Amino acid sequence: MPRHRTRDVETELVDARETIARLEAEARVPAGIDMLTGLLDLREFCLRLDVELQRALRYGRPLALAIVDVDGFRAYNTRHGDEAGDALLRAVGRVLDGFLRAHDVAAHTSDDEFAVILPETDAAGAAQCLERLLLEVRVMEVGGIVSPSASAGVTEVQEAQTTTQLFRTASLALDAARRAGGNRVMRSAPPTGGSPDDHRPGEVDEPHAGDA
Repeated sequence: MPRHRTRDVETELVDARETIARLEAEARVPAGIDMLTGLLDLREFCLRLDVELQRALRYGRPLALAIVDVDGFRAYNTRHGDEAGDALLRAVGRVLDGFLRAHDVAAHTSDDEFAVILPETDAAGAAQCLERLLLEVRVMEVGGIVSPSASAGVTEVQEAQTTTQLFRTASLALDAARRAGGNRVMRSAPPTGGSPDDHRPGEVDEPHAGDA
């Protein structure tokens, strides 16, 4: 057999083994759980958000949604490789899982983004919670990378909102945080208009009702 053909067969065998290992790993992960981080996946998170939204609207209770983005992740992943990028995402997931309250819900929703449901919490309280979370992220050390940073956009339920509208307003606030340079939390603009509130980690207002 030609030598180049032998290498082709060996490559195919390695690929097949990696595919089998990946499928076996996925089969061990419960439905609704993100395999990389152990948090909820996007589909399960949306189901939970819909339940919490209906409860908040029915009983007139506060509810906040936050979207968290790892600053500069794509460049980091390109420079250091997928394994290093995955390690960073897992570390952020562990911070989220360990930092939030028992009734908060966190998910890995796409690439370098995470989302958090904060029941019984308004946007001001959620912003303070996320400010503390971003400080926790900054003291991480992953693979020799010291002080990664993240940004967050926060919104709260308004009358007769949908889950799609909540995601959109939180995403707009996150976009504003990115444009401002990252490493900060921004709240969505109030219904009457105005600019999102800008909060850098460490610059925390006095506690608000609904804060964890």
